[in-house]
Amino acid sequence: NKMADGLQEWVTQAEQKTLVWGYFRFCKPMLLRDGKDASAPRYRALPALPPTAIKAAIVSAAGRLGELDTRAGPGCLISMGKLSIVAHLLVQLHSAGIERVLVQCGYMGQKIEDSIRRTLPSEVYKKLEIQFMQLGNDCLHVNSLRQAKEFFKPDERFLICMANHIFDPTLIQKMACAPLQAGAEEAYALVETDFVGMVGVPATIYKVRLHRQDLQDVRAVQITTELMALDNADGVCAGLFACNYTVFDKVDALASGEAVYFTMADVLAGYVTSFPSSLHCMTTDKKVWFAAETKDTLAYAISNGLRDIGIISDDSKWLQDGAFDFEGKPIHTGPVGQA
Repeated sequence: NKMADGLQEWVTQAEQKTLVWGYFRFCKPMLLRDGKDASAPRYRALPALPPTAIKAAIVSAAGRLGELDTRAGPGCLISMGKLSIVAHLLVQLHSAGIERVLVQCGYMGQKIEDSIRRTLPSEVYKKLEIQFMQLGNDCLHVNSLRQAKEFFKPDERFLICMANHIFDPTLIQKMACAPLQAGAEEAYALVETDFVGMVGVPATIYKVRLHRQDLQDVRAVQITTELMALDNADGVCAGLFACNYTVFDKVDALASGEAVYFTMADVLAGYVTSFPSSLHCMTTDKKVWFAAETKDTLAYAISNGLRDIGIISDDSKWLQDGAFDFEGKPIHTGPVGQA
């Protein structure tokens, strides 16, 4: 056959010392469903976002290194099923109706960009306007946020998502429809209040205390990464925020101070200092989200299957093959926590 003839020709050229360079890349053909890439699970159809909804997002892959980041690559590139975590997030943003995304790349940023360009399903890559910002291995998340300012107009609103988080697209739509005013000094955070028994929660998770006097507009009265024990918290942040241009003012104010390192929680705390608090909280309402921050959380996701993350029933086993590292080798995980 043609492949055998081609290989023999290379052998002949090698023997004659005329072979300059060449290689074959053997790939498993990507199966197609209805003419579309089969690499991503399919999500339940959602209504179109209203004209007043948020249509842009920042995906932050420039945070402080965590347990799943290694010398081989950042944790957001761990594959769950057929796609990396950050690619799943981009598919979910597209499914929710987001149209424009800025991906901020820190540690091994070029590897993140190359992976997204190579593996993101074509129908998403063609429709979702994606821009990449390479910030270098030493860039920290909140400092990188300052550099996103040039990508937005003063009257724009946008979501901020952590690159190692994935969501039921209905949660993304919920945040995109937050009644956030363009010029108002306010922000919205997605909060999980059913967090008792959560597996592998890192000590640095953003913990919040809530003021529930108005159940239609729950607000945070405290947000922190360290000082509050989980037992004293009313909820934890799910890694998805709705912000306007005032968030850049909060970041600038922190950057001009003495702190060498500060987090998104520190930025959001700037909205809590007013009374009443201007940090609004929207709860997950038992919709599924996942943060790949520790080995235990990853193991739990694989054992659980995350079947209820907005996937259509035909694709509910999307995670049955497990997780894979940066070289495509299976990540062996044992059962952790309660499924």
